[in-house]
Amino acid sequence: MKVKYKPTKFPGETIFISGPISTNERGEPVTEEEREVNVRKAMDIAAEIMAMGHAVYLPHLDHWWRLHMLQTGRELEADDLMGLDFVFLEKCDAMFRIAPSAGSNEERKLAKKLGKKVYYSLSEISDARTKS
Repeated sequence: MKVKYKPTKFPGETIFISGPISTNERGEPVTEEEREVNVRKAMDIAAEIMAMGHAVYLPHLDHWWRLHMLQTGRELEADDLMGLDFVFLEKCDAMFRIAPSAGSNEERKLAKKLGKKVYYSLSEISDARTKS
């Protein structure tokens, strides 16, 4: 299947989605079921932001990459995944923070240090499709 790139499809910002994946607000590990709930919530939020004309980077999808690696006898280190998050956060225009977590707290610190906008609510994000 060939996908045709349409640069005008996302006329808005590139937004990094940040929020809990493997830990809760207190930094405690969560169950696999809770992890999946966190990932699905992030996917729903990312879809809403994309519908407003913004490109998103969703590190929560690493959840399935991690599972694949475990099933094939390999492991992805959390520090490596966080390092990748930092690389992509640097390239994004802004960050959307779903909720605090150990990783999200670090991502927010970096976003602020880099002078990135940090959104906390979907209502703060403008609809890029309606701009002229």
